[in-house]
Amino acid sequence: MVHLYGDLVNGVSFTAALPFYIYMAWQDEDPVVQHGPLSVCGCFVWTVLFAWLSYTKQSVDYSLLSYSGSIAALITINVCQWPHPGQCTVIPQLLWQLLINSANTAWSFRIMLVTGFLAFCAAIGVAAQSHLTTVGKDFPAMFVTFGTL
Repeated sequence: MVHLYGDLVNGVSFTAALPFYIYMAWQDEDPVVQHGPLSVCGCFVWTVLFAWLSYTKQSVDYSLLSYSGSIAALITINVCQWPHPGQCTVIPQLLWQLLINSANTAWSFRIMLVTGFLAFCAAIGVAAQSHLTTVGKDFPAMFVTFGTL
């Protein structure tokens, strides 16, 4: 039996949050930032769809698609700064997502390592490019060292 408990947690949490995000997107009438709500809600729908498919079908392929949607959602939330303007919280959100997906015991160690590394690099890239963070001030010394190589 394949155990994809991380997808169960993602399915429940993203399904619970999706109606609130859709409601907030509906209330947001600023046409300049309208791409943010649509992009975030689209990533949430993708994640919900593939998380439930993965858990019910016990499919690692669907699980990886769900994971890609959850990482895309976190990155989109921070790049578009919607629904939390003025905040860049991609690193703590990423670490939480990595913890959730570590419960997918059907994933091989190689898959966990590669997906975690790619997501971590994407999150560091988003945080480094954000005007809300300063590399020397907000990042630990390890990230500053990597940035100077």
